[in-house]
Amino acid sequence: MAIVPDDTAALPAAVSRHGCRVWSAGSLADPVEQAWSPPHLRPEDVAYLQYTSGSTSMGKGVVVTHDCLTYQLRLTADAFALGEADVVVSWLPLFHDFGLVAGLLMPLLLGGTTVKMPPEVFVQRPLRWLSAISRYGATASFSPNFVLDLCSERITEEDKRGLDLSRWRVLGLGAEPIRPDTLDRFTAAFSSRGFRHSTHRVVYGMAEATLLVTIQPDGAGPPSVEADPDRLAEGVLTPTFAEETGRPTRTLIANGTVRGATDLRIVDPDTHAPLPDGGIGEVWMRGRTVAAGYWQSPEATEETFGGYLPDGSGPYLRSGDLGAMHNGELYLTGRLKDLIIVRGRNVYPQDVELTLTDAHPALRRGLGVAFAVETGDEERLVVVQELKRTEQGRHDLDEVARQVRAAVTEAHDVSLHTLVLLPPGTLPKTTSGKVRRRYTRQRYVGGELEPVHVSDLSAPPVTAGATEDPATVAAWLREAVAGLTGRAPREVDSDVTFGNLGMDSAAVLSLTGDLATWLGRSVDPTLLYAHPTIARFADAVAGGPAAATPRTAP
Repeated sequence: MAIVPDDTAALPAAVSRHGCRVWSAGSLADPVEQAWSPPHLRPEDVAYLQYTSGSTSMGKGVVVTHDCLTYQLRLTADAFALGEADVVVSWLPLFHDFGLVAGLLMPLLLGGTTVKMPPEVFVQRPLRWLSAISRYGATASFSPNFVLDLCSERITEEDKRGLDLSRWRVLGLGAEPIRPDTLDRFTAAFSSRGFRHSTHRVVYGMAEATLLVTIQPDGAGPPSVEADPDRLAEGVLTPTFAEETGRPTRTLIANGTVRGATDLRIVDPDTHAPLPDGGIGEVWMRGRTVAAGYWQSPEATEETFGGYLPDGSGPYLRSGDLGAMHNGELYLTGRLKDLIIVRGRNVYPQDVELTLTDAHPALRRGLGVAFAVETGDEERLVVVQELKRTEQGRHDLDEVARQVRAAVTEAHDVSLHTLVLLPPGTLPKTTSGKVRRRYTRQRYVGGELEPVHVSDLSAPPVTAGATEDPATVAAWLREAVAGLTGRAPREVDSDVTFGNLGMDSAAVLSLTGDLATWLGRSVDPTLLYAHPTIARFADAVAGGPAAATPRTAP
């Protein structure tokens, strides 16, 4: 095992100064060697406790047995076709399941080489990770999605000179949702240094399953599908093309195929009935890699490891992840407990968070979370997002909020109720760098966040009785839309569509009801679709010239 950076010669003296003795394998005295005897271990004995990172809940000790571990090590090595000639470079901490099992134990089992890099060394300068891969001729490394974004954004053309990534053939990607554009950007950024797109190997796993459950087969790179967002909201993965529907699609990337003797099911979370291909449900699994439960926590063990199908088959590990099977590959769509339901529409927070990455240049990529809060009798969408350090003070934050609202509404047809902008480095994350969505929600509800800006929507008061000339109706609509989108009335353009003003279809229909109350009469809601701007809608409602020239909303 190698240690980087190259200051290993000074290590014994440095450690000795702190009162520790440093031993090498060749310095152990014979009596010490002779006094040791190998323990008598059974497959079901505990190898170690792997504490979960706490990205979705408080960390718990997962009981990993020797059978779970050894089977997982062989499974992973075989899937990646790794052997004693391979070199693994890893910056992932050893208290993380990916860092421990794939980054350390697997190379040791194979008799290969592993180069360990302290996480802080990588975080300070991402180039060091790729430099180590180049210098040691690494054939494998493992990483979450956000690391590739860091490298693509921060490593300059000058930095890339001298890198040789041509021997790198396995980049295991997991630990968070994987985004196709992230993979494409990384490939484009480093193809000149020998990196191949086929090196990307997307995986799915969890600490409760020791490490990996599905692994992307070797090939041309991870497959993906273009899915119909409306069908996803209904719980079905339906491949489609934007050219066919005229609407945006959501790109889902495959998380690989099931490996080894693992029984993986997609299950209806309410009935526990298995779903057919394309049906979106909770991912359940059982097999030799599934851990024995949580340490000294029988209730949590029963809840997570005690899933049974209607026919009595089980027990299964309930992952809490939502996904579907398609063409033998697992496609993840989100977390069961993170699902947001806004006016009956299913919204996956990961989708909203993906939209945030390009919503405004002031936002830090990959450092935003979306969740729901209950207000009255409905759920409302909230986003907490970090600002870039380099962009602070350069943008009008009200304008940032307006652009974010418009982007979310256009992409998902839901209104963003509250946007919380945080200073750099303050969004809660786990030790492995994943954002903590539920903990962030908890802090938001408790008023514990310290934002630099909050944009919150509020509806204007509605008073019945009004004059029905187009100008008066348009003025009321501008004020109403301003209150619903966080603008000043003078900033609401009467010739911009409601969607581009940041209002979803449900919000616009609700606005029609308020307008009817204000006018003291009914208003045909279909007028909204024929006249999708304030100016045209006001004319139509008041019987003006626009009423005779309807057009289809874009």
